[in-house]
Amino acid sequence: MEVNNELSERELYDYKIACKAIHGDKKAYEEFFKKHKKAVYCVLLKIIGSESDANTLKLKVLEKSFSCLSEYPIQLPFRTWLLKITVELAIEFLKKKENV
Repeated sequence: MEVNNELSERELYDYKIACKAIHGDKKAYEEFFKKHKKAVYCVLLKIIGSESDANTLKLKVLEKSFSCLSEYPIQLPFRTWLLKITVELAIEFLKKKENV
């Protein structure tokens, strides 16, 4: 992936951590998880309204985003991309819950 020169220092740092995580660096994955879990949880809680469901989905969002890191479009800020995945999974969760 080519690095976008317009990335902020924070976005560039996120990108570097993501690259390390993709290549199997477990400490980078842990840092990735710790850094973003609160933002993901807050968005999920606002959309879903249930703390327990938000906690459950938070793990799924982080697992999915980690497994899709190689598809991360570098022209987007990392946090934007991650929260897009968060919203998509929250909507999918609500649709499934509605159909039950």
